[in-house]
Amino acid sequence: MKQRLHYAFVTEGQPEFYCDIELHDSGRYPDTLQYRLQEAVDKFVRGLGVTTKRNDPKSIRVLCQELRIENGRVIRSTGTTLTAQVPFARMTEEEFVDERSSILSTLPEEFHGYASSTAWDIGHSSGYEEVISCLEDIVDGLSEPIKLYGKRVGAIQ
Repeated sequence: MKQRLHYAFVTEGQPEFYCDIELHDSGRYPDTLQYRLQEAVDKFVRGLGVTTKRNDPKSIRVLCQELRIENGRVIRSTGTTLTAQVPFARMTEEEFVDERSSILSTLPEEFHGYASSTAWDIGHSSGYEEVISCLEDIVDGLSEPIKLYGKRVGAIQ
């Protein structure tokens, strides 16, 4: 069973945005209105084209009002207010260097070159954010084996 609801999204300083939300009830995994509304609000906020700095994240509150037509008039519900994270601006080189240094500080210095260059090789074509994500994965993968190796070598000496 499908149910189509009509909504208006209102946020300060922006034009009103209208969308339809379809709820599907397959019986086994029914959609929830809250989930679909949050998904639509997140999309709405991304579409505004605003960004925020990583060191100062911001969010936007959006009033979601259901729209119904009764006797030829549009009736608005009192609505519910949802919050969405404003997307981050692209990472700057300075932010990248700071983040990379912070991540690498958890590894012995002998591994910094390997981890850093491997992450760059894998992720640089997708931007600094992807390089950081790759670096985090590499460091996570190396941390435990390095600790175990350190214990083994320490026990031998």
